[in-house]
Amino acid sequence: MAYLVLARKYRPQNFEEVIGQEHITRTLTNAITTKRIASAYLFAGPRGVGKTSMARILAKALNCEKGPTADPCNTCDLCKEITAASSTDVLEIDGASNRGIDQIRQLRENVKFIPAKSRYKIYIIDEVHMLTTEAFNALLKTLEEPPAHIKFIFATTQPERVIPTILSRCQHFDFRAIKTSDILAQLKNIAEREGIKAEEEALRRMAVFSAGSLRDALSILDQLVSFTDKDRISVSEVNSLLGLVEEEVFFKVVETIVNNDPPSLFAIINGLTTEGKSMVSFFGGLLGHFRNILLTKESSSLSPFLNVNVDSQRILKDQGKNFSSEELFQIIERISLFKGRVEREESASIVSEVFLLSLIKDFTKKKPGREGSRPVDGMGSSHPVDGMKKEESLPRKESTESIDKPKIKESEISYPISDEEIKGAWPLILEEIKEKKRPLEACLQEGRIKKVKDSSMIIEFRKDLRFHKEMVEKNRKIIEEILKRRFARDFIVETAYGDREEGTDSSELSPRRELTIEEEKKIKKILDLFGGKIVSRKEE
Repeated sequence: MAYLVLARKYRPQNFEEVIGQEHITRTLTNAITTKRIASAYLFAGPRGVGKTSMARILAKALNCEKGPTADPCNTCDLCKEITAASSTDVLEIDGASNRGIDQIRQLRENVKFIPAKSRYKIYIIDEVHMLTTEAFNALLKTLEEPPAHIKFIFATTQPERVIPTILSRCQHFDFRAIKTSDILAQLKNIAEREGIKAEEEALRRMAVFSAGSLRDALSILDQLVSFTDKDRISVSEVNSLLGLVEEEVFFKVVETIVNNDPPSLFAIINGLTTEGKSMVSFFGGLLGHFRNILLTKESSSLSPFLNVNVDSQRILKDQGKNFSSEELFQIIERISLFKGRVEREESASIVSEVFLLSLIKDFTKKKPGREGSRPVDGMGSSHPVDGMKKEESLPRKESTESIDKPKIKESEISYPISDEEIKGAWPLILEEIKEKKRPLEACLQEGRIKKVKDSSMIIEFRKDLRFHKEMVEKNRKIIEEILKRRFARDFIVETAYGDREEGTDSSELSPRRELTIEEEKKIKKILDLFGGKIVSRKEE
């Protein structure tokens, strides 16, 4: 007999075996018991959480020889056929490959015929969002007033792509991602039944990595059984197969930050690179590690949300003593932003080293009693930590650039923030500005950050964008408030014209050449052909 993968072998066969979807099983069970069965159901949710399995169980509950019953027997011929996906009255259709209007027309013709030997003819359409709009519309009338012997069950991972007229004709059930604890319990149960020996921490890592999908977790377990040549699945083997970074590495990284130890940090990154570990995976794990430190620092009642063992919780609590909550908030935000950047970097290991080195330097400068100690922007609050004195505001040199400068108010001078950090966070900043004032965000899209110096940020515009520049000048307070909230320091936003318009002698620029009559005619023909219009003209 051919080998059956664990995800299929342990597929739930009745409502009680479905994990993590009690709100749905309870509703369907009560509906069947009270004979309030709808004509169409929509099961929506992430992959691997039981949508298709639930559809089959519902089909068995409706067609079982002892039914309709909330507890199908799974022993009669009808139940066995549905379990084996061979029933002529329960048709499973792939929405991706049967998405056209012709297939739906054929379905509409077939619904007229009564079931061959079952109580209901049931259509299970998986990934129903893949149907075309025309196919959906062709299905509307049948879906609203189907024959008494017809039931529809739709499954999708993207319910937002199902048209509203279809949604309104279905009972909609949202499947949830399965809790890590529930996945872990199921992994332990199946491993025991299969005679698979595995460390509990190894199973926990599988459960966390599966991100709420039980099917993914069982696929990983299946793969690990083939991967290991030992009698027991260990944590190191899970990490090796999934490309995960050992938990001890994150503890060591935090130690390098606290102890101002760049050589050890570089050794860690070099080791990860040598092992072929993904920097994206590393920073994802580091982000979760600092999140766990924050939770242990905030309250001991948050420990159930850590997904780590007791020994690790103790170490996390010890490491949390080196940071304030404000520092942890800022570190988490910086890592989150950098994680998005490192995905696009070719030299990921180099930029990772530089980023982590900046965390070390910032943390060192912030600690009291160290030379040059002062608030670190991007790390902690703009207020000094206990035992530190506020630094006097430093005088600013007069700039020779042609820039409209507002009056500079007295403010604490923080450790300089880099252009890269501002530019990295700029898309998120623009989103916040857009929520407050959409025209201002549109004007900022036409400018560029020229440089960040001390507490000033200069936004540069072309000389022909005078309106955009004036809009930013009038609303600079909005930008300054968002920057202060994000980087925990005061900012002054300044505007300037680009060097080409103001810094270059106009005589050096080539005069714009006038178009000939023939060229104007050609452009007009193109515009008429495509229904276009001239938005702007640029110099050659």
